Amino acid sequence: MSDPLRLVLLSGSFEGLTEDTTTILRDYLAARLVVSQQVVQWPSPSQEVNLQPADEAEVLLVFAAGVAASAAELDRIRSYCAAGGAVVAIRCAGGAFAGWPGFEREVLGGQVRVGGADPASYQVDFGQERTAHCLLEGMEPFEAFGAPPRQVLLDGNVEIVAESPSSTGRVPLAWARQQGGGRVFATTLGHPRDFWEY
Repeated sequence: MSDPLRLVLLSGSFEGLTEDTTTILRDYLAARLVVSQQVVQWPSPSQEVNLQPADEAEVLLVFAAGVAASAAELDRIRSYCAAGGAVVAIRCAGGAFAGWPGFEREVLGGQVRVGGADPASYQVDFGQERTAHCLLEGMEPFEAFGAPPRQVLLDGNVEIVAESPSSTGRVPLAWARQQGGGRVFATTLGHPRDFWEY
């Protein structure tokens, strides 16, 4: 049996019941992967936390929006990314870390702009050319909750994985890239209701 994957989940999304959605995500991963998980939970967006667990991570899962972190603690994340550490980012909505406004562009390869209409749900699909993608194995188009992003600006070196139809065309919802020798996956999906439905 292989050693468990060392995953550190940085949880600081205050859109809904953060503890509930983080627990659902943690349990979902534990049931499907050989994984050792550590959760770093922000008690509030403005309260700084110790990010030392990132030093030992093999995968850093970022589920945060505008949370505070000191320059020294953010340097841990920068060092991890620069060394080629894998990053998964959920519910990207234009700024995970208050002290690092460039995180999305530098690490995730995109910038999300939110706002506009707030429908109860929207469709997520993959396009014919992506149905065989390894990240989509066993998946079919589905309904997501909340509002889709108004605009997602992606760098040229990203691979779009999922999109949503919009009045102006199609909006990317999930993408992957190689960054600094490491793999990155990011998605705007992750509304609290998504966790309860799926």
